[in-house]
Amino acid sequence: MSESDPPVITTSYLFSVALGVRRQVKAQDDSLSLLRILSQIKDCAPQLTFDFFLKLFPRDPEYVPWQEPTFKNISADGRVASAGLINGDIEEIKRLTAEIEAYADRALAHLDKRGYDGKVTFDDLDNAIEALDRIACKYIAVLTGQGYPSLEATVVFDWKRIFSVPWREHVELSAIDKWAAGITTSAPPVGQRSSGPSSP
Repeated sequence: MSESDPPVITTSYLFSVALGVRRQVKAQDDSLSLLRILSQIKDCAPQLTFDFFLKLFPRDPEYVPWQEPTFKNISADGRVASAGLINGDIEEIKRLTAEIEAYADRALAHLDKRGYDGKVTFDDLDNAIEALDRIACKYIAVLTGQGYPSLEATVVFDWKRIFSVPWREHVELSAIDKWAAGITTSAPPVGQRSSGPSSP
């Protein structure tokens, strides 16, 4: 995505991303967002211990010991979750998304009389998306035991293959199909022509 793309594409991208980012940074009591989850984890940090983490995700002697490094992402001492580390992630998200949230609030989500006179760049969007992706993956691992390097959608098959493989076997065209496709200039017999609406 760049500013050289057609306006309709860049505008659609800007609107979609800005509203998507806005949804993840609202932290009111009724919000369903990444920032809200991080705030709740921070408030419960003293209760989140490594011993409890191991009860949820026991070590497997036949698998890589991922529990320690995963838990240390949110713990300074490796034993109890650190509210300070979690708050650092919260503040990073707020810093990188503040301008985007303001734009989405005032220009997209509401008819705000104040309007919006700031500036949101493609770099702002990219930095916000990268931070949300990285931080979300960190806490998904802590909460579910599932590791993801990224949440970016990935095409897992060769989507171009459909253009190199015929979708059906060769079929001999009828005389009318050849005529309609311009393969032949000879008009088919009247009886083979499709019958359209009758003229009055």
